[in-house]
Amino acid sequence: GKRNLQWLVYMNSFRDQAHKIYLTKPGSLTGIPIEAPNKYSEQSVLGDFQKLQQEMPAELAKVLFQGQDLPKDPPTDVDTYILWAHKMDRNYQSGERWLLMQPWLSEMIDRQAMDVRGTYFLEKEPNLQQNLAAWNSLPDAKKSQYRDWLRQLCYNSKGLGAGCESELEASLAGNHAWAFFQTYEAAGKEMWDSFFVIPQRRPDVKWTATTMSVPFLTPDNVKILNFLRDNIEDEWKTSSWNLRLDFHSPTEAGIDPKVTPHIVFEDGVTPHVNVLAGNIITMDQNTPIDEWDVRWTIRHEYGHVLGFEDCYLEYYDPKENAITNYQLDVTNLMCSRMGRFQPQHFERLKAAYQR
Repeated sequence: GKRNLQWLVYMNSFRDQAHKIYLTKPGSLTGIPIEAPNKYSEQSVLGDFQKLQQEMPAELAKVLFQGQDLPKDPPTDVDTYILWAHKMDRNYQSGERWLLMQPWLSEMIDRQAMDVRGTYFLEKEPNLQQNLAAWNSLPDAKKSQYRDWLRQLCYNSKGLGAGCESELEASLAGNHAWAFFQTYEAAGKEMWDSFFVIPQRRPDVKWTATTMSVPFLTPDNVKILNFLRDNIEDEWKTSSWNLRLDFHSPTEAGIDPKVTPHIVFEDGVTPHVNVLAGNIITMDQNTPIDEWDVRWTIRHEYGHVLGFEDCYLEYYDPKENAITNYQLDVTNLMCSRMGRFQPQHFERLKAAYQR
């Protein structure tokens, strides 16, 4: 994966702006909707990697897998190159993510209690009360589906290992499925809403009627400065309001470089911010910053600097040794690579920072 990106950078170094090759562009990124969760693991990442080795056109495989010198131009047509290079990059990013999660797998088991599919699907069910009241007459497949969703509602309230399974079965045996739903409905809605709040505010924001100004340490490289300003300020705005990065030198009077937001680049990392409303945005130094995927990522990661949560769920299942993930809203910047800034983001910011 790293060699794949090095080759892309190398080829683009010989091309003018009009002829540069990009693996991603606005509108090309896909989401993981709540209706179709994704699972990934060491086995799946390595399996996809082996499949790439077997199926990739030989001309590309010689460069990426067999150490052939990097050519200045793709040995295939550009569209074919982009197709396979993008597949390779997605595999690389999945591998990075799996490695990043390794120290946290035990904690990620408990995140299954945050699974909000019960709330999402039960709220959409037509005639839910009638169906649950007629539990004994439901088809087995429908019972199984409802069991999963109702159990998830209970997890949202009590967590794992708190007897939700036995409590649910007792309710079903007594034909009290609707009462069980009513008991935990509010907890499910509360869990859903928790993905979209700002639980931690920044202390250094200046808010006016038209502008939100946040300090940022000036990068040494002007290209990185433009990357930050052009992407973040382009995303976090409305027709009458905009966010402004207020760049400062780390030695400037009144600036504490330990708490002021700044960007760092490391080898082979999954982009992240140190904590909610934190100050360190870490990006992968291997990924070209002019790729739309990377430009979207800095827009998303900056949302964490402002205090927004991720509105996707990842949890680890030790029985499968796999992580399940899905996005609550694929149109939301903080949920999905397909997502963008929404009016609700502005309203949350206004509620948190307008003083």
